[in-house]
Amino acid sequence: MADKVVSATSRKYHHKTRRGCLVCKQRRIKCDERKPICLNCGKKSIECSFLRLVPASVLKRYEFQVSSQHSLSPPSDPGFALFCRPNTIDREFFTRYISHTAPTITNRENSKAIYTSVIPRLSSTNSFLGHGILAIAYGHAARTTTQPDLIAKYLTDSAFHMNTTLSSYSQAITHLSQDNTPAVFGASVLICLYTFLSSAHEYEELLSPDTINLENRDSNFLDQLILIPVRLAHGIRGIVYVFWQSREWIATSSLSPLIQRPSPLHGPERLLFWAHIEDQELAKLGNLWTGNSVSKQEASILSQALEHLRRTFIISTRLHAFARDAEESDTSPSIEGTSLKDIHHRLSAARLDDLASIFTWYVSIPGEFLGMLQRRNLFAVVLLAHHAILLDRACAKKWWFCNLSSNFVSASSLILGKERRAWIEWPLKVVGS
Repeated sequence: MADKVVSATSRKYHHKTRRGCLVCKQRRIKCDERKPICLNCGKKSIECSFLRLVPASVLKRYEFQVSSQHSLSPPSDPGFALFCRPNTIDREFFTRYISHTAPTITNRENSKAIYTSVIPRLSSTNSFLGHGILAIAYGHAARTTTQPDLIAKYLTDSAFHMNTTLSSYSQAITHLSQDNTPAVFGASVLICLYTFLSSAHEYEELLSPDTINLENRDSNFLDQLILIPVRLAHGIRGIVYVFWQSREWIATSSLSPLIQRPSPLHGPERLLFWAHIEDQELAKLGNLWTGNSVSKQEASILSQALEHLRRTFIISTRLHAFARDAEESDTSPSIEGTSLKDIHHRLSAARLDDLASIFTWYVSIPGEFLGMLQRRNLFAVVLLAHHAILLDRACAKKWWFCNLSSNFVSASSLILGKERRAWIEWPLKVVGS
């Protein structure tokens, strides 16, 4: 089985640095866990796992673009000189971010001004935040055009600005203060959005019609598939790292609406029914590793991850809100008469303002679970596929999320193989349908 591939000897390195970067784990050396660039990667000038945000397909174009920047003189306008390159359309895209991109990032009314006004204003004195804005603006343009040449150009520009962001961000994060916390936290949110975008682009290249084959058991290919959600999870946990280091400063800053959680809604009775039905289905997953050749430690990690997944499903389901006309025209169904697919479709049509309730699973799971996932532990992959159900109903319509939930399920299916597809029957039925 996939979870048996790593020998007991190699696990000793992971025992001491369970939350270490992926590069150190691959090199089998101890990581000091310094974020976002560990000491080992910094000394060797190696790209740390937190910085692995750029799709490989655009790295060459990005490197060429970086080398060409040294011959350019800075723009004359001091306001744009911090992050806009001369002889480019950066200024136009900064404006485009404010008018076209920022208003579409979130549906929460109390947070829209953060993206349209507060973050752009902070960029005037924090260049890394300005580069982050441009990375998202170019990424948005790449998702909304159909011209291949423009897509390639926008992805290259987006990659350039995100790498420039990370270069300064990695320094700022080690010296958090009340003054720089709003800019650092704002940048961490933009970095996470970029991770979604770059992950989708990587999947589009990996999951082509030629590779969607359940018989494809190429180890390197499967490793690439699973590394994307692992990297995404680390990125989300990175945001939480910044939050916990400076939460009191954030709470009193202009970015405070980003951390305000909506009060639990006392929705219609059917939400309780649906939560109960889904929880019953999730509880069955624990039977997969019970009695199998799984160590006590791994079984405990899997059970903890499942428990957190069940809690995430229940909480997020109860936070959904329906349009008033839909509420009045709908009657509460019986528990027995509602299918999982019907529940998913109806919750997908509802509104979930508290997107953080979906992503808390990445934060609450044990750090060791991500290591198991990266080693392609089959049961960890099953839990990943089921979490994709929540991602699909909450984020499928977001441009920055693209088609990631469906990609996660497709990747899980390829890793599990044809003989284990029944383990993820529910995600296969509802995600992307």
